[in-house]
Amino acid sequence: LLTADVNTRLPAYSESLATHLLGEPDHNKSDKDSLAFNHGNLKLTTTGEYRGYFKDWKTGDKGSLINLIMITDKCNFKTALMKAENMLSDPVKYNLQENLNHDELKNTIPIKQSQFEARAKQYFNEAKPLMNTPAQQYLNNQGIDINNHDNLRFHPAVFSSETRKTYPALITNIANDKNETKAVEITYLDKNTGHKADLKINKRIIGSKSGNNTTINKGNNTDYTIVAVGVENALSINTNNKNNADIISLNNNNDAKSLKTSELRDNVIVILDPNKTNETTKLAEDITTRLEENGKHVTVIEQNNIPDGLNKTEVTKQRINEAVDNITIKARYISSKIKSLSNEIMENLKPENTNDIREKDRHIDKSSDHYQQIAIDNQRENITEISADKQLTEFNIGEKTI
Repeated sequence: LLTADVNTRLPAYSESLATHLLGEPDHNKSDKDSLAFNHGNLKLTTTGEYRGYFKDWKTGDKGSLINLIMITDKCNFKTALMKAENMLSDPVKYNLQENLNHDELKNTIPIKQSQFEARAKQYFNEAKPLMNTPAQQYLNNQGIDINNHDNLRFHPAVFSSETRKTYPALITNIANDKNETKAVEITYLDKNTGHKADLKINKRIIGSKSGNNTTINKGNNTDYTIVAVGVENALSINTNNKNNADIISLNNNNDAKSLKTSELRDNVIVILDPNKTNETTKLAEDITTRLEENGKHVTVIEQNNIPDGLNKTEVTKQRINEAVDNITIKARYISSKIKSLSNEIMENLKPENTNDIREKDRHIDKSSDHYQQIAIDNQRENITEISADKQLTEFNIGEKTI
């Protein structure tokens, strides 16, 4: 809780805190979206969702302001966290000044980010359907039989900075929760073989992928969502999607930690890609913790944990089926219990047996007659008997009486 609180509050002091730790920024190498330090080698982002994050292009260090404290003060995370808390408790002591435009800056899209997003949209809009293209051939080579898909297209010529040439490519749309294109994943292809192009980097992202994803299947099953790292993995899993569950694709294992949970079902099955991260155990724990904090029940499938000698693809499918069975059996059990409880409640609310009701009514009627008779008898005892020869006063309509 302390970590979350500090990480939320600290970015408002980004500019003054970085200056306190690193000295005056290099204004000649700074721009609208960042401050430059250490001869321009270190850049601190000052706009957008990553406001307060830094990267040192010389050392490779990067992270949040707490990570910056760790590096400059040469301390561990716990010590840096306590120092940050002390700074927030007494900002004047540390010459920290809150930026009053913090919220506005955080909601400002950095120029470069907006340019990348615009280029991503351009690539996706220029791309064509998959049918009869090298992109379809590539997916067929992966054992995926597909003709077209709303979020997958083929582009005949995408530039690669590695060779300064263009290549045909599979374009995967990465959208936000409003279905707006925020990034694309480009898979460079060999136009002759339908395999990946012979490049060191044959997959790359243009745009903003954090918190966004690719919808592979929008199903009607309300029990669970499958989150697969790698569009090929997600498509392969979808071929055996018997329950018509939601399936979404992520570009990288770490993307699961920033996944927006608003549209996820209560149960989430996450399949990590062993080719993206060598060690996934700690990552799986982090993903589970974050999703559970958002009210989700999580099953993480790590292919790295499958023993050598076994078919990892088949074992992964088996583990997915086991996870699905556990969820659906639990869902049916809960549904059955709810139905049973509902029936029990309705049974208790039903009218009583008709004969019993009639018998009760007769009893009530008899009791009523009995008490009514007693009341009449009591009245009679209190009335003085009038003799037959006594003359009663005569009343005539309209006659005035005194």
